[in-house]
Amino acid sequence: MEAIIELLLANGNTLARADRWHNDMAATICFVTEPVDFDLIEGHFELPPCVRLSKDRGAIECDETWRTIQGPPR
Repeated sequence: MEAIIELLLANGNTLARADRWHNDMAATICFVTEPVDFDLIEGHFELPPCVRLSKDRGAIECDETWRTIQGPPR
């Protein structure tokens, strides 16, 4: 998930909070200010099955680490 965040940041997105990872009751979440660029991610990574691109929610979720990268609502 760190590599995905680094790619998003290198391509113009920014962190929405001072802390990169926010501990929520159900997951650890990294909030970004711009919508997640799913085409960019799919063009750079071959994601394992545990990483889900939730395009309808603007999020990337990992079922193994319980980490989420969350963009703003669409």
